[in-house]
Amino acid sequence: MSGTGATNSAFKDCYADFTDGILVIGNRAIQRRWLLKDNYLQALDLEDKCGGKIYTLYNITEKSSGRAKTTFKDQTAPLVNGSIDALHISLVAEINGAESVYNFAIAPEANFILQNARHGQKFFPSTGSDNENSAKSLDGIELAEMKNEEEKAAFDICRIENWMSVNVNKLLFTANLKDATDRADNLLSWDEFRVSRSEGFTGTGCLFALMDPLSGEGLILLKHAPLPHARPLTEKNDLEVTLSELKLYDFAGGSYQNSYDWTVIPFTGGEPGITKAVQKERTILHPYNPECDGLFISNTWGDRSQDGAITNDFLKKEVATAIEMGLDVCQIDDGWQQGVSANSVNAAAEGGVWEGFHAADADFWTPNRKRLPEGLEPVIKQANDNGIGIGLWYAPDSSHDFTNWEKDADTILELWRRYGVLHFKADSVKAKTKSGETNLKKMFKKIADESSGKILIDLDVTSGIRPGYFGAPDVGAIFVENRYSDHASYWPHATFRNLWQLSRILPPSILRMEILNLARNTDKYPETPLAPANYNSEYVFATIMVSSPLMWCELSNLGAKQKNEMAKILPLWKKYRHELHTSTVYPIGQKPCGASWSGYFVEGAEYCHLLAFREITRRDNFSFDLPVELENNADIEQISGVGSINIDQAVIQVTLPETMTYGWWRIKK
Repeated sequence: MSGTGATNSAFKDCYADFTDGILVIGNRAIQRRWLLKDNYLQALDLEDKCGGKIYTLYNITEKSSGRAKTTFKDQTAPLVNGSIDALHISLVAEINGAESVYNFAIAPEANFILQNARHGQKFFPSTGSDNENSAKSLDGIELAEMKNEEEKAAFDICRIENWMSVNVNKLLFTANLKDATDRADNLLSWDEFRVSRSEGFTGTGCLFALMDPLSGEGLILLKHAPLPHARPLTEKNDLEVTLSELKLYDFAGGSYQNSYDWTVIPFTGGEPGITKAVQKERTILHPYNPECDGLFISNTWGDRSQDGAITNDFLKKEVATAIEMGLDVCQIDDGWQQGVSANSVNAAAEGGVWEGFHAADADFWTPNRKRLPEGLEPVIKQANDNGIGIGLWYAPDSSHDFTNWEKDADTILELWRRYGVLHFKADSVKAKTKSGETNLKKMFKKIADESSGKILIDLDVTSGIRPGYFGAPDVGAIFVENRYSDHASYWPHATFRNLWQLSRILPPSILRMEILNLARNTDKYPETPLAPANYNSEYVFATIMVSSPLMWCELSNLGAKQKNEMAKILPLWKKYRHELHTSTVYPIGQKPCGASWSGYFVEGAEYCHLLAFREITRRDNFSFDLPVELENNADIEQISGVGSINIDQAVIQVTLPETMTYGWWRIKK
């Protein structure tokens, strides 16, 4: 469906219209309107059709100037790579040689509109290259060097949302996130700010929410960008809020790729409603596929042998143990390939590299001829014959702004076509410039397009300059942590804490969270009950089973005790994981700290699940506040664990008789 002369279009329940300078886009769940002021779109209002609420964003009545030459285009295409089909709208407005392009995408029944904007060369003169040495460069010019009115106006036009009706006493929530988790271990702080007459707010980030505390209704502003520290071009502020105005900024000059997608999402139900809305948005951008999402994967790197253990015999033992335990995928980390990385045990002797892989060795990404003289075929056959998959570690070449992005995409696609590998862990990414960021996205898109979305890539956020939690929402899972008992950096309650916190703003099923060999390196830990060896493996797995779980160790070195403990819960998890991974997951109770009562409430269409954990605390019972009310006489089934529960509408009282125990209940709605 396309037509440059059209002023309206439709796809299923989605529609768009541009008449008399007013752009209207909506579906049965949401509608937004904008006014074209010269070549700048001013947001007018947002209607939350599900919540029965209209948000007035600009309360001044005026008409379009009619000065701009406009072109309206539409087409049907996937919402993002590998997602559902959506109606895409492009509005081009030109005045005095300055062109602005506004792009929108709306999917059937989705309660959000994906947007981005681009403003042309008249606004942002280009030198033709990114300035790698300046975090504040914009197509080669420094913001501080903007002298004339045209340049100042160009920066002002980067207000991608400009609302004129923010009222006093609203609450503004900000998600202050950290990635580069090799150096960060408190990944989310959820801050609250009261909008007042005397104090405004300015800040950077990807996720903000404005809420009326009396009604629990509000709007979420979500920028699909790397975290501020990892953006090649950095804004002074992403958001500014005063009593009378709200502004959300983005660099939107030069090429299409210079702007990030963003969206405004209405919500109801107070803070739990924010969780529900952002999780739903992400699952629309990356629809859950039970063949590749939410699977239990092992990875050989967690025991710190680096690539030194990789041989055909070792991998056959790993696969045999994965089959014995009932895992879904056995992933081979760094070491399967011919080339030598900087993390290799042979890095110093053989000149290991962390980028420039294709230049270092033309056969870098072929199976290692010395370690794997039989190639990957025997191991893959062993796995596939027993119903599990093989995954591989892969490092896209960051050198020269990912100039080899197409080679990397073709290599991954060839590994998929030849060996059937569906799971790749993407590491070593350093997207330092806009050109690099653009080429990385091209690589992801080519892989998604040519594999029809079958390939799942784990985006590592442990280090480097990477897309992070929101910068590539359509790609796959997020590999959250590298934690090692060798360094005493792995603490089961801390991994639980990070998952619990991130679940507030992300569907846990896209988060790759780990359990290690709990019996290793007991001498590395001080005398503390929180040491990994003091935990039951069933309990530890339960703390991460709403995620995409990761067995972060050499499976063939696991003891019988840990395998037997996990054998109790894995079949049950497999039976119900579809319900866990296709529902809204709310973190409830206290934030895990080793001495808390914590858990998850999983709200599905027909069934809810309650996961309750008693850490090391004297209390043997706890009352969890729920985001929804349940029937007091609801049908309850205890799936695993110990203890008992009592429902009183929006409160569940849980009793667990011992510390470091859990209970898992399934409740019919």
